Amino acid sequence: MSKFQVINPYDDSVYGEFEFHDKKYVDDVVSKLIKGKKTQAKLTSYERSLILNKLADLFEENAEEVGVIITKEMGKTISDSIVEMQRSANTARASADTCRAETGEVLDADAE
Repeated sequence: MSKFQVINPYDDSVYGEFEFHDKKYVDDVVSKLIKGKKTQAKLTSYERSLILNKLADLFEENAEEVGVIITKEMGKTISDSIVEMQRSANTARASADTCRAETGEVLDADAE
């Protein structure tokens, strides 16, 4: 199976090497995504908002670590990469807020 390399644009070093996947692998992943979409469709808006807020938390908690990866893959400055992670967290939180907007769904006052 052939491989491709991720080259750090700053110093032209090889950051990583990855294999291309065959059609069967891609079909398996797509099948899992379709199953996940069906599962997700059953979630309430409130449950979706909790997931998106957790995603935002993870973006913030791992901003520096992922920022380093972004920098090595794309050549951005580390400060720009960390700002990109914060923007991702902000987007996830905004999406969570949208989930909680009026949708006709009635939430129990004891909902967590």
